[in-house]
Amino acid sequence: MAFEHGLRKTLSAIELPPRKRLATTTLSHWLHKSPEEPLVLVLYSSTSKGSHLFSSIRTHATVSLGALPSFKVTASTTRMDLHKYFTKVSEQPFRLAVLENISDLRDDSPLALHGWFDDQYVIGNGFYVLIYIHGSEDFSKSCEEDVVKYISKRWEANIYKNVTVDAILHSRIDHYLCL
Repeated sequence: MAFEHGLRKTLSAIELPPRKRLATTTLSHWLHKSPEEPLVLVLYSSTSKGSHLFSSIRTHATVSLGALPSFKVTASTTRMDLHKYFTKVSEQPFRLAVLENISDLRDDSPLALHGWFDDQYVIGNGFYVLIYIHGSEDFSKSCEEDVVKYISKRWEANIYKNVTVDAILHSRIDHYLCL
């Protein structure tokens, strides 16, 4: 409840325009689900408001709830790096994994997302996963389609051909939020 209260306070402070107030509904719905399985939310933004929201959530979760610091993905992040991070998260009292820039993953590292986010064969105890992507493009269609298109473009040339982007993104991510 403390996390949800802090999140609502953050959302009201950044003054989202009416059509973007869906953010409050999406985040509230996400937080009210039982974390018996991984609950994954992607926050995609090309604006400073999205960056501010992500920073506020990350800070609140780390300081107030003792969650682990966020994991910033780089081009050198390996599948094992992600497994180690998710293992540490699954051992915490408040299980929140916060990832930045998954669009920078290379080789077979996206497969770690597939394994840890699978709701049918959960590796660790259920946890929340917040993925932040600071994109360079505004969204135009549906949020989910735009996020998948953006990540697919970035991953296309940099991951193994047997890694299916759709299997990782469409079937494993519960909510998409574009700001």
